[in-house]
Amino acid sequence: MPRPPFSLTDNQARVISAGVAQLELDYPIDPQNHRPFVRAFIRLVHSATGRFYSPAVYRRLLGAYAEHRRPSTSTLAAEKAALAAETTPVEPASEAAAPLSVPSALPALIANVVADAMAQSRRVDGGAAAQAAFYADRLRETELELRTERLNAAQLLAALNQCRETAAQQAEEAEKLRGIVSAQSEAITKLTAEVSDLRKFALVAIDDARGETRTWKDRAAYLESQRQLDSRLLETFRQKAYRNGADIPELLKKT
Repeated sequence: MPRPPFSLTDNQARVISAGVAQLELDYPIDPQNHRPFVRAFIRLVHSATGRFYSPAVYRRLLGAYAEHRRPSTSTLAAEKAALAAETTPVEPASEAAAPLSVPSALPALIANVVADAMAQSRRVDGGAAAQAAFYADRLRETELELRTERLNAAQLLAALNQCRETAAQQAEEAEKLRGIVSAQSEAITKLTAEVSDLRKFALVAIDDARGETRTWKDRAAYLESQRQLDSRLLETFRQKAYRNGADIPELLKKT
């Protein structure tokens, strides 16, 4: 026959919850030694339920009431065995063998077994109802958290899409600016070439003007020397003519 699922009644859950709060005060967390708290916790569960459980059940209870306490499975098993050995009474051996059950006691025994079974069934039903209510509350909380997370995800997705659109617009603007900068760079290159050509033309023109100026200066100097030579020859011829009896002009006579 399969073992019934583990569950607690509301009263047992309240007792364990209150007891764990006191244990937290009595046994501060010691990472090097969990045994005192584990022994006290197993004793608390036994006093609330009247039973000992497997290490897996104790780990589930610790996860529900003291999640930050994480003893090893071997520690849970050892402390459970030690506490069970302490609390199990040792019956004294009788001098004579126990007599066989009297048939008249059989109905009472059957009635007790049936009553215990019904009480256990009521406890299981109550624990299952409490557990179902607990899981229903957790389901509602999870659904609320899920709706919140979906809303956050939708907001983040909208923000991401907006960032992508902004990035695309900025990329287009950057491409346009890159084209403008490239065109300006080409224009500057052309302007630099034109300025260089103009500079070369100006230098050539200046050199030509300097050469022409030197030519005219040389020509003017030559003409000036020729004029002075002609003036001296003319003066010489005029003096000779005067000596030979030529008439002196009235203008020269006055001077």
